[in-house]
Amino acid sequence: MPGGHLDAAMLRANKLNRSPSLAQATDAGGFPDIALDFVSYASIPLAFAVMAAKRGLGNLATPNKSF
Repeated sequence: MPGGHLDAAMLRANKLNRSPSLAQATDAGGFPDIALDFVSYASIPLAFAVMAAKRGLGNLATPNKSF
């Protein structure tokens, strides 16, 4: 999980710094976290589709069927 590692690293850094302002979770921080998680998860199958299109790989069984 890409976002999970960043969260853990920030928590460890926060515990080392003992900064109270970074220790409080907010909804404003949760939205970018989940949004970037969705973007990163969607990029993996999209990258496979782009590479297949560049290499000319298609579905020979049903060539007229769309993605």
